[in-house]
Amino acid sequence: MRSNSITVRTERLWLRPCEILDLDRVHELWTSLEIREFLFDGRRISREEAQSIIDTSDRCFTERGYGIWLFFAADEKEQPQLIAGFVGLLHDSPKSPRLVFGTRPVLRGRGYAVEASLAVLRHAFGVLGLPRVFADVDEPNRASISVLGKLGMKPTGRESVAGRQLLYYEIASAL
Repeated sequence: MRSNSITVRTERLWLRPCEILDLDRVHELWTSLEIREFLFDGRRISREEAQSIIDTSDRCFTERGYGIWLFFAADEKEQPQLIAGFVGLLHDSPKSPRLVFGTRPVLRGRGYAVEASLAVLRHAFGVLGLPRVFADVDEPNRASISVLGKLGMKPTGRESVAGRQLLYYEIASAL
């Protein structure tokens, strides 16, 4: 499946696969303090690491039909190319893929993460026929825990990893 053919539209958003042409804008987003705090455990990733993530996502879209999408808010007319956030499925374990998401801090609180994540879950279950999707979240990340609850994801466990408390969630294909 070609990644450029996997665009998704919702009522207020449009999602498209992240591409190498997005590298500078995505790196800027992923290295903002509010995003990297929980996504990369506070570490500022290099441009090369961001490129590697995008390259892996592109391969995943080709091989599995999923990866990382960027989402754009249809109501942000004054800045139509502003990346509102990202959402995706990562294949980094033998289990089913893991959901990740983040919204540009100035656009938080508008429900974009829930809307974009629901679109990706519908794609995962409806188009790809995946049986389940997992997620993990740092325990202090109350906003993301709220999003996972609104998605219908159920808690499945808790673990201390590198001194951080991680909470685990999953959802089955009953969307």
